[in-house]
Amino acid sequence: MTFSTLDRDYTSENTHTEYSIISGNFHNYFHIETSLLHSEYPHQQGGALVLLRALDREASSSHQLVVLASDHGCPPLSSTSIIAIEVLDVNDNPPTFSSRQYNAHVKESTPVGSHITVVSADDHDTGSHAEIIYGIISGNEKEHFYLEERTGVLYLVKPLDYEEIITFTLTVQAADEEEKHVSFAVVRISVLDDNDHTPQFMSSTLTCVAPENLPTFSIVCSVHALDFDAGPYGEVTYSILSPCLVTHGIHLYQDLFVIDPITGDIRTEQMLDYESVTKYCLVVQARDRGGTTASLEVWVEVEGIDEFEPIFTQDQYFFSLPEKGQGQQLIGKVEASDADDGIDGVVLYSLRTPSSLFSVNKTNGNIYWLRTPFLTSSQLTQEDTLEVTITAHSPKPSSKSTSCSVFVNVSLPSEGHHRTAFAHSFSISLVVSFLVFLLLVCTLIVLILKHKQKNPRRSYEEKTLSPPDDDPRLTGAASKLKAGQQTVEYRDVTGPAGAMPAEWLNLMSVMEKDIIHLYRHSNSSGLCSVDGETAEDKEIQRINEQPYRKDSDSVLSDR
Repeated sequence: MTFSTLDRDYTSENTHTEYSIISGNFHNYFHIETSLLHSEYPHQQGGALVLLRALDREASSSHQLVVLASDHGCPPLSSTSIIAIEVLDVNDNPPTFSSRQYNAHVKESTPVGSHITVVSADDHDTGSHAEIIYGIISGNEKEHFYLEERTGVLYLVKPLDYEEIITFTLTVQAADEEEKHVSFAVVRISVLDDNDHTPQFMSSTLTCVAPENLPTFSIVCSVHALDFDAGPYGEVTYSILSPCLVTHGIHLYQDLFVIDPITGDIRTEQMLDYESVTKYCLVVQARDRGGTTASLEVWVEVEGIDEFEPIFTQDQYFFSLPEKGQGQQLIGKVEASDADDGIDGVVLYSLRTPSSLFSVNKTNGNIYWLRTPFLTSSQLTQEDTLEVTITAHSPKPSSKSTSCSVFVNVSLPSEGHHRTAFAHSFSISLVVSFLVFLLLVCTLIVLILKHKQKNPRRSYEEKTLSPPDDDPRLTGAASKLKAGQQTVEYRDVTGPAGAMPAEWLNLMSVMEKDIIHLYRHSNSSGLCSVDGETAEDKEIQRINEQPYRKDSDSVLSDR
């Protein structure tokens, strides 16, 4: 701007004017330059206010300068004037956030539409240049939040889930209306976990098997519960509440077990004994930080161990064979007991080595005699005693076992032995007698055939010419008959037992009479005629009868 003064003096000294700023130019924004004015006053000068550097409305929106005008007269005269300057705004400033980072904590159970936080920015410009528009640039891909563009209020528009996302990082922008100037800030939203999940066991019951005699403080089994909460609410601790409410056949645990509150390992404080208690039941509870709980029924089954060997009632057993019976016969029984319980206490019996003479019932211990064809009664004597070893064990392959000896007297009684010997002798005698009888019958048939082949007339002449004692046919027949009798006598006069039985003697007597009768009939039929018997026939009959009678008398005398 320019300005000037009016001085009514006429001389040059009194009209020469100089200008200066005496007040209001604190930051030296302004300067006054003096120059001559082309006016009716030749020496009149004017001043120009010069801006030395740019003004900042945001620093000072107005300036008030006091300008002094003075001449060169003596004394110099002066006057002052005030210049008021108002600085106009231009859009030269970007919006500025009050904070470069905003932090907010929100529970995952916060309802939709809730106010989360407010972001704010300031623009030092005025008027329309100072209007700011807000927006979310990044971090809101799942559209959980909404930022009010005029107020900068951040709202929740979608439910949060701590187990899905625990932290959101949003980048927000503040821009003027022309979007000539922008600025950015970060909004970090932390989701707080709610205890919206309870602990869960995989099943309502758990069965553990622990061998008896397990050392104290050994781990029996472990329990584990799941809590889908993250953070503190997802931490679970374990405790044993009480025994189960089942009392039939189930023993109360009575502080036998302890549980690690962190790992869930269940340990024993005492040794377990299968023979005392076979099963325990207890209730385990899982609790999270929020106080919600879940329970589990734990069954601890004690597994028996084969601790004891079977014990027989006797170390040795003595039995005898029955006097009568056929096939398989029960001769005795062994018995053993086992102090173990369960399957380890079951006793089974077996032969240590297989036997063809004996068998044993594996469940009740009965011992049987097997009637084998390779062992006859003649092989058994009063001194025959057999030994067999019986083993008692449980059904498990690796179970403990014990053995006992069984002695069996297999000799026959004395009366039975004599009966057997007599029956054996009688059977041999009967076979020999039958063979002798066949021999005699064959001999008789041969004699009859030979006698029929001779001429009856020639025989008659030879009989009349020759003396009766020299008749070869009679002599031969008599000699053959005697030989046959001697054979019978020598062969059968003694039996296998050393004495001839009465039945055998009676049989021989009958056979002799039958042979004599047949021989007589043969002679009479070959020499007879219609006239009847002759004196010669009677003589021959007398000669033939005499040896038989003699022999028969000798045999009877021997009897």
